[in-house]
Amino acid sequence: MKRSRRNKIQVSESQMLKPIIDVLKLGSDDDPCFGKLWDPKEKECRNCGESEICAIVKSQGLKIIREEIERDTRFLDLEEAEIIDLPDIREFIRSKRNKKIDDDVIIRRASRRFNKTPEEIEEIIKTI
Repeated sequence: MKRSRRNKIQVSESQMLKPIIDVLKLGSDDDPCFGKLWDPKEKECRNCGESEICAIVKSQGLKIIREEIERDTRFLDLEEAEIIDLPDIREFIRSKRNKKIDDDVIIRRASRRFNKTPEEIEEIIKTI
């Protein structure tokens, strides 16, 4: 496919000496884009020379927002899961004791199997 002709832009010397963007506005609150609208898919962001710094500023802002949300909201994946009940652990310990297995081995196996610390397993053994 043949390319269409483009008209050449006439640039005067006064336009070349004038900066495109006011450098003093970069990174300030008056800057319409820097650190606020960063998106790696956008053409402007891909061509911008400050895209890496802009991404850092944007991620710092998102981190603050994320911390506020985490402080106010209860996330189940961040908390320790209490899926396994105490009776299951007790039954496991009793079955191993009936097989005459030493308590140290029981503690090690139970802590791996039920995802508990050895101290927690020791407390359960003391109550049996």
